[in-house]
Parts: sequence; C-alpha cells; structure tokens
Amino acid sequence: MTGQDERTSRRVSRALIMIMCLGIVLTGQLSARDLPPDQQAIRDLLSRVEDRGQRRMLTERVRSGELQLQDVGDRILPVAARSSDWRDKASPASTGPLGASLSSGKSSTTFRVFSPRALKAEVWVYDEPTGGTPERHSMTRNGDGVWVASVSGVGAGSYYEFYVDGPVGPGELFNFTRPLSDPYAKANVHSGGRSIVIDDSFDWGKTTDFRAPLPRDAIVYEMHVKDFTQHPSSGVSAASARGKYLGLTRGAGTDRVLGHLEQLNVNVVELLPVHEFDNKAAPEGHINHWGYMTTHFFAPETSFASAADGAAVGELKQAVKALHEKEIAVVLDVVFNHTAEGNEEGPVFNFKGLDNKLFYRLTPDFFYWNGTGTGNEFASEREPVRKLIVDSCKYWMEEYRVDGFRFDLGASLDKETLIAVREALPSGTMLFAEPWTADWGRRKWDKGDMRGQSWSLWNDGFRENVKALIHGKSRRNDLMTAISGSCITFAARPAESLNYVEAHDGYTLEDAVLGDVAKNHLAATALLTSQGIPMLHEGQEFRKSKQGNHNSYDQDNETNWIDWTVKEKNRASFDFYAGLIEMRRRFAAFRSQECLSNSTVRWLRPVNEQGLGYLLKGPGADPDFLVLLNGHTSESITFGLPSEGEWEVISNGHQVAFDGSLGSASGSYRVSSTKGVILKSPGNVSWP
Repeated sequence: MTGQDERTSRRVSRALIMIMCLGIVLTGQLSARDLPPDQQAIRDLLSRVEDRGQRRMLTERVRSGELQLQDVGDRILPVAARSSDWRDKASPASTGPLGASLSSGKSSTTFRVFSPRALKAEVWVYDEPTGGTPERHSMTRNGDGVWVASVSGVGAGSYYEFYVDGPVGPGELFNFTRPLSDPYAKANVHSGGRSIVIDDSFDWGKTTDFRAPLPRDAIVYEMHVKDFTQHPSSGVSAASARGKYLGLTRGAGTDRVLGHLEQLNVNVVELLPVHEFDNKAAPEGHINHWGYMTTHFFAPETSFASAADGAAVGELKQAVKALHEKEIAVVLDVVFNHTAEGNEEGPVFNFKGLDNKLFYRLTPDFFYWNGTGTGNEFASEREPVRKLIVDSCKYWMEEYRVDGFRFDLGASLDKETLIAVREALPSGTMLFAEPWTADWGRRKWDKGDMRGQSWSLWNDGFRENVKALIHGKSRRNDLMTAISGSCITFAARPAESLNYVEAHDGYTLEDAVLGDVAKNHLAATALLTSQGIPMLHEGQEFRKSKQGNHNSYDQDNETNWIDWTVKEKNRASFDFYAGLIEMRRRFAAFRSQECLSNSTVRWLRPVNEQGLGYLLKGPGADPDFLVLLNGHTSESITFGLPSEGEWEVISNGHQVAFDGSLGSASGSYRVSSTKGVILKSPGNVSWP
C-alpha cells in the first residue's frame, strides 16, 4: 500500500467513525462524556438543531454519503438551526434579481431561485416543453439565500425547472425528486409545466408617451380577456385572437371590442387576472374560468395566448399597446393574497417546494390559515414575500407598461406591504384594493386604516346604498355619504373610493333589477354623478344578464361571454350610459379633487325620504349641476329648484343630451318614481 493509499484509508476510517458517532449522538444514545475529543465539536453543532426530524434527516444524509461532515458544520447546520424559529425570524429578502436572466448577448442565462433553507438545488434545462433529456446544472447558494447557476448556450425559448432539497419534518415540503417551476418565471407552460426563458424586448412605438388619467378622472371598465371576444358575435374570427390577448387589439372603427370601448368613452380597463393561473383549481366537474388561483406572478396566462411557448408575453404587450393607442389605461387584477397551491391536499407548483414555512401562514400544527377562503394565505408580512409582491408590480409596469393594479382580497395583505407597493411604483400609479377578505376575522386592516394612503378601495357600501335607493329602501344620510365620496367613513379624498353597482362576482345589475330598465338607469345616474372613481362591469352598459348566476367563476360559456347582439337590442341603454360618461368627462363638477363641503355641494331633502337632490358647484367657469333622484317605487317627488331661470335638462332618466333637446325647467321639477334627472344651472346660483 502506498503512502497516498494509507492516508486515504485513514480518512475513510475516521469518517466512518465520525458518522457512527454522529448517528449515536443524534438518536440520544451517546452522551457528551462518551464522545472522543474530536467529536465534541460535532455534537455541539448538532445540538443547535432543535427539530428532531431535521436531526434525523442530517444523519441519514451523512450516512448515505450525500453530505460531508464539513458541509454539516460549515454550511447546512447554521441554516437548519434557524428553521426551528421560522415563525419569529423569517429569512430576510434577497437583494438581487431572481428568475432567469438573459445575458446582454442573449447567448447565456443566469438562473436564480430564492430558497434560503434549502440544502441542495439544481436547474434542469430542456429544448422541449415536455419530455426530452435535460442538462442538469448544480446551483450554488449565495449569502442572500439565493441559489445561482449561469449556463452558456441557453437563450430565449429554452425550458427549465428546479429541483430543490431541504429539511424534513412537520410542515416541510422539500422533495428533490419533484420538479418545481420558477416563481419568478416570465413565462410558463400553463400553470403546472416548465418555465420558459424569454426575451422581454418589445417595440412600444409612440405609446411610450402614454399617460394614464388622474385617479379622479378615471372611469374604469372591468373585463375578462376571453369573455370579451369569445362569442361568435364579437367579429373576432381568427383562432389566434378570438378569446385571446390579440382579440383585444381588434374592432377599431366598429361598434365592438376596441371600437366599443371608444364609443363608451371609458379611459381605464381593469383586466381580470392575467397572471398565470391554475385552470383546474375548482371543485370536481368545474373549471377556474375567472383566474383567481395564481401560480406565477410574473408570467402571463398561457390560455389567452396563441401558443404555449411564451407567445403570451408579446401578445399581451400588443393588447396593452393597442389600448394605449386608444388612450385607455390598463389596470391588472392581481391575486397576491393566496396561491393555487391550496391547503394540505393541494398541489405543489413552486412555493411549497421552495419553502412552505416561509411563503405561507401556517398554524402551530402546520396547517394552512385560510382567511381567503381558497385554501391558504400568502405571508405578505415576511420580507421575501413582500419583495416578490413589489418586484412583480414593478416588473409589470416596466415591461408591460400597465398603469396600475387592483388587489384582490386586499385586507388579507398587511398594510405595510401595500404601502411598500405604493412607494416602489411611480407617482400616479392607479392602486385599487378590495378592503375585505373571506374570513373577516383574518383581515389585516379596516377601510379607515388606509385613509390618505393613495389606495382606492372598492366601496361595497356605495353599492349597497345605491341598490337600496333603486328598490325604494334608501337610507338617505348613508346615501349622501356614499354619493359625496365616502369621506366621512374612510376616504381622505373622493378618489379613494371606487364606486360600483356591478362587478364580476355577484348578480349583474340587469339580474338584480329583474330587467327593470328604470331601476337600471337610476343606478347608473347615481353611479356616474357621484364623487369618486366609477366602475362598470363589461356588458353592464347594455344590460347584460347572466341569467341569475351570481357566482359565474366556472362558466366558460355564454353566461360570461359578451354577446354583442345584446348591445344592438338594448342600444338605448348603451347610449344612455355613454351619454352619462361623456357628461362626467366633460364637466369637473362630478370629479372633485377634495371632499365636498358647503361651498361645493348643496343638498335637497324633500319630505319623501326616498328622494334626494344635490347641487354640485363647477370649478371656475364650469357650470353647476343639479341631480335629482327619486327611488320611490310608486310616488313622484317635486323638488324646488335652487335659483330662478331656466335649468337645462341634461338627462331625463332615459336619455342624455347636451343641445337642449330634452327641454328645460324653472321653479320646480317633478321627478316620477324610480328615476334620476340631471339639470344644468342657468348660471346664477349663489354659493356661500
């Protein structure tokens, strides 16, 4: 035996002895006084690992030869020791970029994934979306808890997935045999497939100069990408565009799709979720059509694209560009409160396998908190999760040029994260949020907590007060608060209230009023003359019905699809809505920057409690307007006019006109039951 062989043999023997001693220590069969002196240091290190499952895992991996003892002491043990106090000391966020980054020459890619407690990570690269032989590349952990691998010869269009190993034990879901997609992937093969390396470059043309409207000037139109063009009546026939992102680029110069939005004169569209989502995340026999089950917060939804090869990236950008060319801003409905990975029985796409304890709020017994009603809660209060949310919003604004976000179940996210989002984004970014969560007891803030924070909150109180009005059950003081921008209840200024009477969930207005046109128009009048940001839901403007379905999340059919023939059938209602929108955009009295006061509003309170009038002062040389609402279902109400002279009728409750063709009034005006009337002042109203 040579000297080299002898040295090798001694090292192997010594290692075997150390492994045996290590196993005895971890199973509690050897005390400190029984250890050889050179094993005492190992015993001291391992005593720092409080979780018995983690100690057992380390023992098994050392015995198998997968881990060297030096790894245990120098690298793994400090990470594992921290895992026992994960609730109180969650890992800090990384400071660098994450995901797949193309080199400047686009001939190599650097992969980065955040998994601070992982023990091992690899990235597997493929030429195909499924199958094929991977190129396996080991990843190196840096000081930020990020695993990194730079791979030459890998460019846009390559597919990849991660394999990550880590601690075992209660609440741990590390599994090196399970592929994980990249949570920072810029494109993915649907929700459960491989991630895709993409090139973000895109020609935005002249739209680089586009600027979104100020919040107080916004008129929001909530819509679903597929529903808007999937119906045969949309005029979008190409398979690559019908029901797809590219469908939103069609219809200019017609009365459908883009042309329809121009006719209606809205200036903001709010797209239901376009982040990659799990289409199968629904009870058996149902589908997830709306998209509120996100799997990837940086990747666009594949089913809205012409192909599953990353085409969604360029095609969604084309849709945003087309809308900007028509002076329409784009807001994305984003779902950061939970993910599609669900509860203990849910699938594993990425977050669970990268660090289940870090990304989710877990009970002491490692079950998932479920205040969202969807299976889990995303732990936004932890730095890495907050960073992901902020990074996602910044990415979509920078690379897709979107103009803002609507946060689903916003009260499930901590207030500090919402403030961090606002501070990270450009001034003027439109930020909307639902101020509730499914389990009210799990909310992180109340409406008033966001006063003055530049977030516009979906105002369910406005919705309920207007619905009470049109059904003859108005609570007048509450209605006044809602109409004036909810400044008394939660808003620092009217634009912090996003007003609506119909949205994607709940009954359509047409169904809620059982087809009663007068009630529909009265609600529209209240909505579009109130202070705050008004929002319409697609089809509301021509009285779309869902046949009484108040939760159509799973209906990929004519229940949700826009049937454009209904627009022609109910053309008078469309013209009424469009007229109210034109009035709102033309006259600043309906878009006050500040909360109303005695110098900007005068209330008319007839004896009949179902009647309400409000005189709005126009700024500068703008005219004043008087809005008269009668919610009583059978009685007319007469209102005395605030000044002498001829008041021009702008709306009689069924039509809107600006040429005087609807007549005028003086002295008083009798408003019939279930009707709203708008008058323009003769110009001699005196104000305090």
